[in-house]
Amino acid sequence: ISFVLSTPILMYQRIEEGYWYGPRQYSMERFPCKRHERAFILYQFIAAYLLPVLTISFCYTLMVKRVGQPTVEPVDN
Repeated sequence: ISFVLSTPILMYQRIEEGYWYGPRQYSMERFPCKRHERAFILYQFIAAYLLPVLTISFCYTLMVKRVGQPTVEPVDN
């Protein structure tokens, strides 16, 4: 799943030459148009932030609900 979610990064990353205290190579994002750039930013927000936050919140909600339930049925005295 992680590999599939990172395929857009493989599509838009390019290695470019630059100069910063000497010649260097940089990994830069290059988009064919502004619409692709906006879609990529939205995708990154959803895939790298929103999806994990929702998954963690859901799991913690289930854990808190489970902790609140008694594991042993009370016995009448």
